[in-house]
Amino acid sequence: AAGSAAPAGAEAWLGVRNADGAPVVGREVRILDARGALARGLTDEEGGLVFDGVVTPYDLAVEGSPSEPGGGTETILVGLTSAHADVVVDERDATPPPPAQAFTVALALGPRANGEAVHVWVASASPHGAGLSEVSVGEAEGSSVVVEHIHRTRWGLGRDRVRIHVLARRDGDATFRHVSVDAGDSAPGAVHDLGVIDLGGVGVAGTALAVSRTGEGPTGGPSSTAVSLRLDDGTSFELERVEADASSFVVPDLPGAQVCVAAWGEGAVAGGDDLHAGARAERCLATGGGALATRSVELELADPVGLAHPETGGVVSRRGPGLRLAAGGHPRVARVALVDERRGTVRARVVTSADEVSFEKLARLGVPRLDPGPHVVDVEALLGTTLDAETSRLRAPLDERRRTSRRVRVTVTP
Repeated sequence: AAGSAAPAGAEAWLGVRNADGAPVVGREVRILDARGALARGLTDEEGGLVFDGVVTPYDLAVEGSPSEPGGGTETILVGLTSAHADVVVDERDATPPPPAQAFTVALALGPRANGEAVHVWVASASPHGAGLSEVSVGEAEGSSVVVEHIHRTRWGLGRDRVRIHVLARRDGDATFRHVSVDAGDSAPGAVHDLGVIDLGGVGVAGTALAVSRTGEGPTGGPSSTAVSLRLDDGTSFELERVEADASSFVVPDLPGAQVCVAAWGEGAVAGGDDLHAGARAERCLATGGGALATRSVELELADPVGLAHPETGGVVSRRGPGLRLAAGGHPRVARVALVDERRGTVRARVVTSADEVSFEKLARLGVPRLDPGPHVVDVEALLGTTLDAETSRLRAPLDERRRTSRRVRVTVTP
C-alpha cells in the first residue's frame, strides 16, 4: 500500500566451504534480497561473512575459483529464507592430501567347525577420515589373519586419532563377531593386534533383511542393491552389494548402530533421448535390542526430474525466461549445472527449490549470460527436502533419502 514502511531486514550469516570441507577464503559473495537490493562481500579466513539488512527470501552467488580456467564456476542459491546458510561449492582443495595412514591389523580366528570360510571386515574412523578393508579366509587357510589397511584423511590434516572396528562372520552363520580398538594416531607401519576372535562364542545376532525396489526409475542400465552398517563413531562397513532389484541380506543387530540399504539404477527414461538418467534411494534403520523388527524394506526409485522447457534437444534463448524444471509432487532441491560444450566448462551451478532457473535473476546476481551454442544441463534432484534444510549447519541426517539425476542437451540461441 502507498506510504507503507519498507520491510525490515535482518542479518544473514553465511559460511562457504569446498567439497572437502575446507573453508573458502577471500571469495566474493553477492546477495540479492526480496527488495532487489544487491550487496557484495568477501569470505574471511574461516569462510564466513555476514550481510546486514537482508529481507527474505534472498538469493546469493559465490564467484568461481580464480585458479580455474575462465574464472571457475559460479555457485548460485535461489530462494533462501534462513538467517544461517552453509554453502558448499563443488571444488577440491588445491593442497595435496597427506600420505594415507597405512597400518596392519592382525587377528586370529577361533576354532572353525569343518574349516568354514570366514568373511572379515576391517573399518576405521577418525574425526576427518575413514578406511575399509575386507578379506575372505578360505576353508584351507589357517587361523591367522593379517590385513594391510589404508586410512585416508581429508584435505591435509595430517594424522588423526583412529578407532579400528572388525566384524567377522562364518559363511552360513547368522551371527557376527565384533571387536574394536583405539589405535591412537596410528603411525605409518604400525601393527595393531586385536587378538583372538572366538567364532564359537557369544556374538551379535544377525537378522535377515529383504530389500526390494519399486517406482518408475530409469531402466536398461546397471542397477544395484547394497547394505551398509554405520556405527555411532562414524565407522561404516559396506557388508554386501549385488546387481539385482531385490535381494535378502543378513545384517547385525548391533546396539547403537544403523543399517542402511540403498538401491540405484541408471539407463533410459521412457519417451526421452537423454544423455543420462539415474535414480537412487537409501533408507537407514536403527539396530540393537531387536529394533530390526521390520524384516523387509521397499525402496522407491523416482522418475528422474528433467526439464519441462526446453524439452530434451530443444532450444532456449540466452535472453529469455530461462529453464523450467519438470514439476514434482513433493518438496525437493534441484542442483542444476549449466555446461558449455564448446568451452568444456561448467558455467554455473544453480541450487533451488523452485521449478525454474531464471536467466534474468542470474544476470541481476552478476552471473554472465550463457554463450550461444550447444550446452548440457545436469539436473540432480534431492527429494523430500528443502533448500533451507540442506544448507542448515545443524542439518540432521535423514532416515530416508531419494535422489535422481538427468542429463540433457539443449542449444542456447542469441
